[in-house]
Amino acid sequence: MFEVLMVSKDRSLTDSMASYLKDDGINLHHSFFIPSKHWLPEKDNINMLVVHKTDSLREAWKLCLDYRTAKGVLPLILVSNVVTDADLAVSYCIGVDEHIVLSKDGLKDIIKGIAVRPYIKNPRVIDLGGLSIDLTRHTVFRNGKRIILTQTELTLFEHLINHPGKIFHSGELVDLLWSSPNDVFDETIRCHIKNLRKKLDVSTIPGSIIDTIHGQGYQLNDSRM
Repeated sequence: MFEVLMVSKDRSLTDSMASYLKDDGINLHHSFFIPSKHWLPEKDNINMLVVHKTDSLREAWKLCLDYRTAKGVLPLILVSNVVTDADLAVSYCIGVDEHIVLSKDGLKDIIKGIAVRPYIKNPRVIDLGGLSIDLTRHTVFRNGKRIILTQTELTLFEHLINHPGKIFHSGELVDLLWSSPNDVFDETIRCHIKNLRKKLDVSTIPGSIIDTIHGQGYQLNDSRM
């Protein structure tokens, strides 16, 4: 079973979603709140975290930010009744993987899409600029210490790794990362690239692990491979 934790003050909604997802092999659990800002649901064998905004979006953002600050790495979905372009920009920059308007079918499609992500049977470990990237387990290490990336950052980084030397325009990366690309700005991609560089670049190695090709897009610096 694929285990999902949904944080919501609306118990009837989570009960309805749990029944809706059960036949697809997805087990949805309910919680009214996160026990503490340092709690990581992955330690309880949860595979995905869904936050349902019922009152204040700022409160929901704080919960999501606390989770990422505590180095939580699960796919993180934020659900609200209304989503503006400005809301999306904030959500993606704090590490939310998908921010969607509340819809049973929409939420089900996103959860199922992540739950059936294909498993790479033959392990692939790539050394890149002092990093060790395990494309089977979707992990990144430097000198034996894990670097925590969000689900969106991992997907973006792995896509660049799998296409060394290729330049990707922001629009291509938007299409890769989000189910509703029309609602996402180029600035959101720049934010994720900035966060990746901050986590992955080191002062002892010149240049960035991700190059900006002005007027064209982004490219993995494959000289490090």
